[in-house]
Amino acid sequence: MTIRLNLNEVPYPPSPKVIDEVTKFIKVCNRYPPSSIYKRLKESIAIYNDVRYGNVLVDSGATNILHMILVRAKKLGGRVITYRPTFPYPLEYAKNIGIQVLYVDLDREFRLHIEDLLQLDPKENDVIMIVNPNNPTGNIVLGSVSHMRELLNSGALVIHDEVYFEFSGFTFKDLIKDYDNLVIVRSLSKAFALAGFRVGYALASEELVSELRNYQQYYSIPTVSVVAAIAALSDLDYMRFIVSNVIKEREWVLNRLNEIKGISPYRSLTNFILISLKDIGVKGEEMFNYLKQNGVYVTYYPHEPRLTYCIRVSIGLREENEVFIKLLKSHVSRLRG
Repeated sequence: MTIRLNLNEVPYPPSPKVIDEVTKFIKVCNRYPPSSIYKRLKESIAIYNDVRYGNVLVDSGATNILHMILVRAKKLGGRVITYRPTFPYPLEYAKNIGIQVLYVDLDREFRLHIEDLLQLDPKENDVIMIVNPNNPTGNIVLGSVSHMRELLNSGALVIHDEVYFEFSGFTFKDLIKDYDNLVIVRSLSKAFALAGFRVGYALASEELVSELRNYQQYYSIPTVSVVAAIAALSDLDYMRFIVSNVIKEREWVLNRLNEIKGISPYRSLTNFILISLKDIGVKGEEMFNYLKQNGVYVTYYPHEPRLTYCIRVSIGLREENEVFIKLLKSHVSRLRG
């Protein structure tokens, strides 16, 4: 049996409402849907986030929205300013299309100091990218509204990636009322259990949303994904059930990890935990290979120097987490002699 704890998926199926509506749609999927269905999705997202309809941009996954913003930055001749360690894939895309990416380092507690970013002199055409809670560290890297305002006052476009918002409850969403250069990026892949449907969205000023739509393909979201997303947003109780269970299970996993001598788990506000193996001198890749041989997949970071001795594990079902803990504890005990 393979246990996947490497992609930050939730271990629960979508809402029964999603399954019901998708099943109905499949029976008529030979027909093009009415265009009003896309409007319904935007309306549902606007209501869920307590924003105006014009503040919402929807696309096929949060990553696609990030790519749109980066294409805009490329056209304007801007740079990307961010930090390490963080979610690497949009940054790799930026480099691949010829955008200069500048990094600062998070401090020892994986916190971001905005003066480090501001020393890079962000300009109007630049993009400042912040993932918060951060992936893979799981913590809030920037928690001050006044500090966020300082970044926004630089004039650069600030992306605040909040794909783990439902687990953390932390957001700068209300600042879109005051700033035309802030984009909040979220996803239905995590707490709404729709990873396979690929639905992401952005919240921003109406002017910025209108501009970003120029970089969007028509009908970029499969209709079945739109149907699933509308249904998921109609069942917030189920989403809260998922979040509550994941948080409870995360704390159980964290407590079990703290009982294993020689490893250091970091506290998390997400559905994953970063674990340091440095005290026992084990690189993340070695632990990854051992766990993989035993049917459990986690994530390691061979290209991130500060995380060479770390693995990241997603929170699964109790029986999956028990297998992971048992394997990890057994291997660490053997290594410590």
